[in-house]
Amino acid sequence: MPLWQLFVPEDAYTEEEKLDLGDRITNIYSDNFDLPRFYTTVIFHDLKPASFLVGGEMRGKFVQVVIVHAARTAGQIAERLGVSEADVNNVFLKLAHEALDPYVPGRGYESELHVENVPHETWNIDGMEPPPPWSEVEKKWARENRSSPYTGADL
Repeated sequence: MPLWQLFVPEDAYTEEEKLDLGDRITNIYSDNFDLPRFYTTVIFHDLKPASFLVGGEMRGKFVQVVIVHAARTAGQIAERLGVSEADVNNVFLKLAHEALDPYVPGRGYESELHVENVPHETWNIDGMEPPPPWSEVEKKWARENRSSPYTGADL
């Protein structure tokens, strides 16, 4: 699961813009890291100016992005591609900022972004342990864009 939470000023984005940004974010993972599209969740938290404080002061032009990764670690991707974790992290951050650019700095918003990596073993989908990364079951889930029961024999 990549989970993106965007804490944004109230009414900063229309429904169509949120859908576009959600698609741009989802594409980072499906196009570059072979993740099923339904693994990616994007949540917008629309905040009133008095609810958004930076340095103890209200900020009406600020976007906070919190990203949680569980489906893949930079180490897993690095090992698969034969590159360093730093390279994977740098590519990911570049892609993340490219997805955000038209909607955050492109609109004059200040921002902060951080990524939290959590153990794959602590993550569930529909009450099931997700299949191992790049397994045949995960490829099936990606094709169907949903989870489905499986056994160890299916891997």
